[in-house]
Order: sequence, then structure tokens, then C-alpha cells
Amino acid sequence: MILNVEWAMHTWAVLNESTLGSIDWSPNSLYFLSNSYADGPARMFLELPTSLYDIGQGKKDISSKTDIPFVGSFISTESSVDAREFAKYEKDIKDKAKIMKSYETRNPDMYDKYMDAHPFDDMLVKTYDHGLIQLNKLRKEANEIRNSGYSQKEMSEMLKDNKDEQNLYKNELLEQFKDYDN
Repeated sequence: MILNVEWAMHTWAVLNESTLGSIDWSPNSLYFLSNSYADGPARMFLELPTSLYDIGQGKKDISSKTDIPFVGSFISTESSVDAREFAKYEKDIKDKAKIMKSYETRNPDMYDKYMDAHPFDDMLVKTYDHGLIQLNKLRKEANEIRNSGYSQKEMSEMLKDNKDEQNLYKNELLEQFKDYDN
């Protein structure tokens, strides 16, 4: 279906004029309204039967977040403590790497002063860069699992194992980071 821009602009102008501008008919507002008020019924009548069928066939395990009506909005997904702490360290390490790179290229004397003040930052950045290679392999593997032809149940189990492996590796990296953190 091709959207005719002139027709859309004309329709928007007519709607705007008919309400004397008291209602915002912009695409962003319409998207918000449709997402806020039509998303729930759409999930109830379209996604829930499919999900229940997959559960009945053994292709999927029940999930309280997605498979129990009216409850999913109140249940949050869990976040690994290691993943949150790793993200904090990752940001700090990237900032240190940026500072070091800047001093190294623009002001070697300042770089030497920085390295004297922070002697372990170079090893911290190198450890992060080396660890990121393995972590990216695990992330790539997770994407391959998502794009494979596995059933929902098999995919969830494989992704859980992959996530556990990523969290274990992040934990190992965190221990190394803490050794270099001063």
C-alpha cells in the first residue's frame, strides 16, 4: 500500500480545521493513542490465542509476563546484577580509554602524567577490549539462535543458557576490572 503524502496532509488539515486545532491530529499523537488504547485488546484477541495454542502443543512454556491477561504490565523483566554492574564499568572504561587516546595523540606529556596518576588504566582498557571479543561472540550466538528455525521453547532454553554464559563471563571480567580499579 502506497501512502499518498498529499492525501495524508489534506486529511490532517481537514481534521485539524474541523476541531479548530483543539485536538492534536499529528502522526505522533495518533500513534500514541492507538498504541495506548488498541494494544491491549489486540494482544488479548490476537496474541493470546496463539500463545495458548503453542503452550498446549508444548512448543512454548507459559510466561506470566506475556501469557496471563492483565498481569504483564505489572511484571518487570529481571535484570542481572552482573549485567548492570558491567554496564557501569563499561561506561567508566570507555571514558578512560577516550581520555587516554586524546592525551596520547594530542599531548604526550599529559598522557604521561595521567598514566602516573592512573597506572592501571591501560591494563583495564586492554582487559576490557580483550574481554569484549569473547562477549561479542556470545552476543552473536544469541542473535543466531533468535534467527534460527528452533521452536519457541527450544529457543528460550538456548537463549537462557546463552544469557547465563554471558553473565558468568561478565562476572569474570568484573573481577578482573576490580583488580585494576584504583
